[in-house]
Amino acid sequence: ADLMRAFIPKRVADAWSIPLGSPVTVTSGRVGDTRRAWFVHNWSGVPQPVAVPSAFLSLADGTEVPAGPTDLDPWSVLALIDV
Repeated sequence: ADLMRAFIPKRVADAWSIPLGSPVTVTSGRVGDTRRAWFVHNWSGVPQPVAVPSAFLSLADGTEVPAGPTDLDPWSVLALIDV
């Protein structure tokens, strides 16, 4: 298994540390100015804890989302962009 990990590139979303089997998913993509946009979804009907790995800007309202723990509301999404 260690040998295989040596040849598998690290995923971009690994910094989010989402546990396997969690109803939270993280996807991302590059935007025109080379920054990365992030979409953090809670696919469950209960709040879910999320550890934000670094500071981001909210795409919803432009406010800063600091690094650290937060709760993601049921059936919600955080739309973020790199600072």
